[in-house]
Amino acid sequence: MAEFPLRNIVVVGGGTTGWLAAATLARVIGASCPIRLITRASDVVDGARNGATASVPSLHRMLRLLRIDETALMRATAATFRLGAMFRDWTAVGDHYFNGFGAFGARLDAVPFQHHWLRHVAAGGSEGFEEYSMAAHLARLDRFAIPQSDPRSVLSLYSYAWHFDSGLLVDFLRLYALQAGVKEITDEIAAVTLDPADGSVRELVLAGGNRVEGDLFIDCSGAHAVLSSALGMTNEDWSPWLPCDRMQTLRTDPEDRLPPYSEAIADTAGWRSSIPLQNCAVRSQVYCSEFTDDDAIAAKLTASARASSSRDPYLQRLVRGRPKEFWTRNCLLLPGESIDPLDGTALHLAQSGITRFLAHFPVGKSSPTDVAEYNRLTAGEYDRLRDHLVLHYHATRRADSPFWNRCREMTLPETLRHKLALFADSGRITVTEEDHCGVDSWLFVLLGQGLLPRSYDPLVEAMPLATARRAFAGISHEMRTRAATLPTHRDFLRQRGASTL
Repeated sequence: MAEFPLRNIVVVGGGTTGWLAAATLARVIGASCPIRLITRASDVVDGARNGATASVPSLHRMLRLLRIDETALMRATAATFRLGAMFRDWTAVGDHYFNGFGAFGARLDAVPFQHHWLRHVAAGGSEGFEEYSMAAHLARLDRFAIPQSDPRSVLSLYSYAWHFDSGLLVDFLRLYALQAGVKEITDEIAAVTLDPADGSVRELVLAGGNRVEGDLFIDCSGAHAVLSSALGMTNEDWSPWLPCDRMQTLRTDPEDRLPPYSEAIADTAGWRSSIPLQNCAVRSQVYCSEFTDDDAIAAKLTASARASSSRDPYLQRLVRGRPKEFWTRNCLLLPGESIDPLDGTALHLAQSGITRFLAHFPVGKSSPTDVAEYNRLTAGEYDRLRDHLVLHYHATRRADSPFWNRCREMTLPETLRHKLALFADSGRITVTEEDHCGVDSWLFVLLGQGLLPRSYDPLVEAMPLATARRAFAGISHEMRTRAATLPTHRDFLRQRGASTL
């Protein structure tokens, strides 16, 4: 190859996704291809107002790629650790379950643990599935420690992620990207000029009069979708399955407790969340505007705050769908931040989108086979995440509002119907290696929201029930015992040097 195939890349959007994309590109290819990022002046304000960003364990891979020190990142972003999420009132008002990062149970033999537990329950066992989740045990006690690498220890059976102050995270990634050579341009995009020959983006005309040319443009503008709109890119419509189209967020004073998890509490027109940070608590309301209005939600959110906030709630529009194509001509779209945040996958979708692009980096200005493969893999990832989100809304017995009646009665995507039918028949769950939501994540939601299969893998009968039950008792006892010996979440932050308090 005589020369690098792309002469420059332009990233549009100064939020978390934009700066993460720019930082990653600069880290990997910055020396060969200049990276510029165009941010609106309002992006800076929006990022600071947007509250908290919950992540999932896949972010560990990105931190290793960028060589970012975890402790330094946590101090800079007032971060806390995240073992998972507590779900309240989703199946019925008063119910709750914990969706933890890590394994459900421990290996007994070649048969997945859930089948032994299902057999145990069918034979009269009453212990809930959370009794065999190390993450759930730690969450109950507000305890935390870094998981151990020894597979013989129950302290290896969980993983973790983080909660970040969104504005501080943007600041951190921006500084990283600028130090890596990214050039920042702060201006509004007034027009997008297309090449009449092939319809690709030729240049961006800025409000200040400057023109920005590029070989490749990455649209990280979220619901604004600046470039995708100009190119006529259209979305798959997920509104029949994902009901919520709005989110409002408010920062409040820190809570007395500092739990190592977030909360998602089902409400009459959606759900509300609470995310603990070192410097504040962040409350959010995610809702369907068909069943309530913005003013009512803002009043409710403000009234529920622990203390008055100096800001009004910040309103964000959510996108209920995904692009039919994520990469078309010379434009790549990274829209993960604008999707329902229930699973906390915004950072995951940003990092998977940009690392997948690097894995399919075009060998020339036109690389149709790489573009097609990128679109196939990315569409599949979004569709699987959609199904996981839809499960939360559909698997409910709530009949206390029109919102929940619609969710309960919706016609499911075919892929989700197939997965649920397999589980209902045999307790089996099929996932691929590319799935962000593994078997355990599906199990926590399925079992947590009361979906029990009719049967289980018959191979568990090879182990005497009494033997399995002794193993259950031992696993549960060891998890409870070890959890009680670990420091509180707040103490661990201080011991780690990650606390700014």
